[in-house]
Amino acid sequence: LRAIDQPYALDELAVTSRMGDETAVLHVRPTQHEEAARWTIKRAEEVVCDDVISRTGSGPQYTRRSQLPAVASSQQQVWIGPGFPPLAWIVGAHLRSLAGLRTLTMVDAQRVIPDIAATHRTPEVMADGSNLGQVLYTHLNDRTKAFGELERMMSNLFPEIEGVLTVPGPGDGFRLTLRDRFAQRDVPLSECGTGVAQMLYFVAIVLMAPPGRIFLVDEPHVYLHAQAERALARFLRAHAEHSYVVATHSPVFIDAIDPDRLWHLTRDEHGTAVRGVLPHDPGPRRDMFRALGWRPSQFAWAERVLFVEGDSDARVYPRWFERWGWPSEVARCPVLHMEGAGGKVVAHRIARQLSQYLSLDTCVLLDGDQQRPSSDLPCLYLPVSDLEAVLLRDLATVRDVLLEYRSQMTRESLEDLKERWPVPRLEAILLENPVGKGAHQMGRLAHAMCVSFKKTLHGPQMAERMDMRKLDDIREILQPFVTGASMVVS
Repeated sequence: LRAIDQPYALDELAVTSRMGDETAVLHVRPTQHEEAARWTIKRAEEVVCDDVISRTGSGPQYTRRSQLPAVASSQQQVWIGPGFPPLAWIVGAHLRSLAGLRTLTMVDAQRVIPDIAATHRTPEVMADGSNLGQVLYTHLNDRTKAFGELERMMSNLFPEIEGVLTVPGPGDGFRLTLRDRFAQRDVPLSECGTGVAQMLYFVAIVLMAPPGRIFLVDEPHVYLHAQAERALARFLRAHAEHSYVVATHSPVFIDAIDPDRLWHLTRDEHGTAVRGVLPHDPGPRRDMFRALGWRPSQFAWAERVLFVEGDSDARVYPRWFERWGWPSEVARCPVLHMEGAGGKVVAHRIARQLSQYLSLDTCVLLDGDQQRPSSDLPCLYLPVSDLEAVLLRDLATVRDVLLEYRSQMTRESLEDLKERWPVPRLEAILLENPVGKGAHQMGRLAHAMCVSFKKTLHGPQMAERMDMRKLDDIREILQPFVTGASMVVS
C-alpha cells in the first residue's frame, strides 16, 4: 500500500477482490485526473456501492452514490491532508463503512511523529499520529487521568523517562519533550529513540480513544527490549475496553499472551492459511500449558511436536538435533516434556490427549522399558531402558562432566581426578551389577566418584560432548518424524 500511495507513476490502478458473491473493484488514477479514485462493489452483479473521490479547485470532493451509511459523516474519515488521498486511507475508509467497523485503527510498526505542534486543543489521537502533540497538550493542561497513566506507562517501558512535557516552541506553537531522569534535562521527541516515539503514540491512542476501538497493530515490539515487551502485553490486557489484532514475530510477546488467543499465518502459492495454536474449546488446553510450563511460542512456528517424558529429555534432544545437522528442526519440531500436570501421569495418555488438542503432527518418545499402549497413538521407543542408558554409552564424557563438577565443588585437580578414575575402572563398577535402568546405573557411578548426578544439569552437558557415533541408532529412530520424512505409528 505504501508503494501505491504515490500514484504519480501510474496511469491507472485497478484492484479487484472477491468474497462470496461480492466483487469489489478499486480504481485509482493520478491526481491530474478529475476522478482520483472510485470504489465499486457488486453483489450478484447488482451494484451496491459506487463511490468517487474527485479533485476540484478547492481540494478533494467525496461523492456518494450508494445507499450504505455515509463514511464522510465522521470527521476522522474525511481526507484533509494535502494532495491525493493515500490509498490506505481510501481502502480503510470504505472497509470501515462496508463492514460497520468505524472504530478500526491501523497501528503501523513505525510512524513519524512531529515534535512541534500548534496549541490547538484536541482530545483524541488521529490514526496517523499527526496530532499527537495537540492531544498531549490538551490532556496535560486538563490533568486528565489518561495523561497520568500515559506518563506512568512510558516510565515503565523506558525507566529513563520521568515525564512528558510540552514546552514553548517556534511562534505560537510548542515542542513535545521528554524529561530524562538520569541526565536531568528535557529531550525533544525527535532526538529520542524510535521506540520511544512509537510507544508514546501507541499508548496515547489506546488511553485517549473512546471505548470499543479495534486496533490492528503491526509488530508493536519493534525497538523494545524483552522487559518492555512484557510490560506492553500487560498494558494491553489491562485495557480490555478495546480489541487488538497484533501481528508479531517476537517469542517474548507471544509468550506473554494466552495461547488460545494466538493464530499462526502462513502464505504460499495457494494463498494465506490461518491456524489457531489452540483451536476449539481452548480452556482445558490453556490449563495444561500452564501446568506443564510450555510456552505458546514453542508451537507458533512448529510443524510437528515430539513429546518426551522428562524435562532433562527435552533439553538433551534439541542439542542432538543441532549436532546431527538439523538446526531448523529445533523450531519446526519442538521437544516438550510431559513431566508434571499434577504428579506422574502415564505418558502415552497425556500424548493422546494432546494429539487431539493441537492441529499438528504429534509423537511421543518413550523409554524402552515402557509398556506399549493399546491405542493407535504415534509412539517411538528408545532401544535401551532410558536416556541415562544412552548417555552411559560414552563413559569418558560421563566421567569428565561429573569430575568437572566435583572439581568445582572441592577444588581438587581435574587431571588428578581423571587419572584416579580411568574408563576401565568405571566399566568394572557397572559390570558389578549390570541389571537395572540407566538412571540407577548412572547414580551408582556418580556415588562411587563422590558426585551427586543432577539430571537436568549434567545430562545436557553430556549430550553436548558425547561421541555422536554412539548415537547412530537413536538418529535412525528419530529422523523420519523429526525431519518430516514420514509419520510414525506405533
